[in-house]
Amino acid sequence: MNLELQIGEIEARAPHYRSLSLECTIYNRGGKEIALLEAWITVKTSGDSTLVDGFHYQQYNAPAYRATIKAGEKGNGRILIPLTPDILYSLEQERSGKDLQFMIYSRVLIAPIESVELNTGEPVYILGAPQETRFSAGGSFPIAHKIPQSEWIKLLSSMKWLAIELFELPMETFSSDPDLQRAIELLREAQSRFFRGDWPGTLQNCRQAFEAAAGDVGQSDSKKDNFQKLSNRLGGGRKSEKLNSLISSVSGFTHLGRHEDFPKIDITREDALMALRCTLSIFSLLGGRIV
Repeated sequence: MNLELQIGEIEARAPHYRSLSLECTIYNRGGKEIALLEAWITVKTSGDSTLVDGFHYQQYNAPAYRATIKAGEKGNGRILIPLTPDILYSLEQERSGKDLQFMIYSRVLIAPIESVELNTGEPVYILGAPQETRFSAGGSFPIAHKIPQSEWIKLLSSMKWLAIELFELPMETFSSDPDLQRAIELLREAQSRFFRGDWPGTLQNCRQAFEAAAGDVGQSDSKKDNFQKLSNRLGGGRKSEKLNSLISSVSGFTHLGRHEDFPKIDITREDALMALRCTLSIFSLLGGRIV
């Protein structure tokens, strides 16, 4: 018995139950009507990380009809993949700015629909002996599927992953500050570059965000004075002095993404993640202090 699975639309669910829903069409290529009893699904990434391993396929059945798939016809269902913060973090490390690729393995229990004629001559439909099969795609097993980078970034955004777990700081904490609007747009671009795998570009946008914030707060021709005024949002004194030094250090690190040095400096994902986390942490502090 050959059951062909075709993946259609992929939907993302938000944080309360963050998951991916893979809408599926199942084609019954066999010669008998069947009932799909259960399906054990294992989804693994190209790096062999297991995303799910269990009864994660749900068949869609209409109450007015038999819960079966007739010979030569199709049924619909979905594969549900819960995504915890740990799984998403591992996925992003493995994906490293590229497309998301995974494999779907399955063990499917089905039963043929048998027709038995009663003494009255009326047929009765019963389940035949169950048998195990699997889902395939074009005769291939396991099923390989790829979510393009651009689509995966949209799904991450729908799951509200961009501003929460990965950076552990919601941008909303400082997004209402009018003096930080240019900086916020640059930080959003930094996040976008990070998910596209552009590590040097992430550093560049972080540095530009500091410069934009200092310029909009200080509003003078002196960069030094502007950065001091930005730090003074903490109220002045030693705390502002130390913050100014911290901003200078982080900004100096992000400068590595701006020029070609000799010998060449390789900017890694970890470099970009650290810079983005530090930058967002500083802006979260600055956004809550208006003096």
